[in-house]
Amino acid sequence: MSEINDDDIKNILFQISKEIILPKYQKLDLEDIKSKNNGDLVISVDIDVEDRLKNELLKLLPNSLFV
Repeated sequence: MSEINDDDIKNILFQISKEIILPKYQKLDLEDIKSKNNGDLVISVDIDVEDRLKNELLKLLPNSLFV
């Protein structure tokens, strides 16, 4: 199994925060809020962060699973 450098993870999280989370902080519009099938609320930022995080982490650990 490959070793993961903590700095790589920190950099990924920093970039995601800078590019996705902070621009929308306290600036959500109604269309940014959605409802899941079970009725729970989710915001577009959550979905965007999850997608980006999954893609970036899979680059570090190909063939891994994301839950």
